[in-house]
Amino acid sequence: MLQAPGSFLWPNLLSCSVALALAFAGTAYGLDAGDIVALHDAQVWHLGKGIVPGDYFVYAVCDISVHPSTDECYTVRLDFVAELMSATGQTWVVQAEITDSAHALHNHIFLVDSETFRIDTGHRGTGYADSVEDTVFYLARFASAHDPKQFEIGTVWGDVPTTLNGAELVVASEDEVYITGAGAVRVAVLEYWAFGTSTFAVSESMGLPVSATVYGPYVASGVPRLDFTFELTDFSVGSGARMPAGPGPTNYSSSSAAAATAAKTGAVAINPEIYICQLPG
Repeated sequence: MLQAPGSFLWPNLLSCSVALALAFAGTAYGLDAGDIVALHDAQVWHLGKGIVPGDYFVYAVCDISVHPSTDECYTVRLDFVAELMSATGQTWVVQAEITDSAHALHNHIFLVDSETFRIDTGHRGTGYADSVEDTVFYLARFASAHDPKQFEIGTVWGDVPTTLNGAELVVASEDEVYITGAGAVRVAVLEYWAFGTSTFAVSESMGLPVSATVYGPYVASGVPRLDFTFELTDFSVGSGARMPAGPGPTNYSSSSAAAATAAKTGAVAINPEIYICQLPG
């Protein structure tokens, strides 16, 4: 395709200038191209990102699909045992230990698709499997390994299919501190509105969400129906070291607290823009 003189040159010169500036900055700070790509990858998240064999997550889940009232909850511990190749693709073998509201213990093996996080149980324990898939694994509908998302405030992750008003799941904040029974984590908060504000708290440092409160598209006596909630109560990620148990989960939001924590640990957030520079031949 023919282009007017300069129509290709100026945008590319601008991109190249940015790319060269970024490369110079990377060199100044001891970063090579691989480091810059790694930093860019760190800005995006998808369900399951970074999970390795030995990781586990424990949740308190209140789901009306399991119990008519969200006052009745169950606890599920998800141990990620191994990731294997199956007939349908990469699959996580997950040991699911479930304690129901009557304190009865149920043990299941979940075969979890690494891309979609759909669960296959071999037709056993499907009620709890469906619940976990539709609560803890819900965000796979918006952020998968092939379609990761950013945490920048205002970023739309997608349309919420269960709403009647075309609601969008949006990043509302990205610098919150959430205290779980296993320690404090830094999270971004996503939300959408459908007769009530539904929220998800997600940490870049772990592959499953921290908490959620989700309302259904139904209203009774002016009050939106609460479909499910879940909250992370214990976890071990990455190194496999078990985090010490702490007090009961309490939530608070504090950008200054997060900044203070970063200052103490020496953490530095770098958010480079990645440009591809192509000069006209």
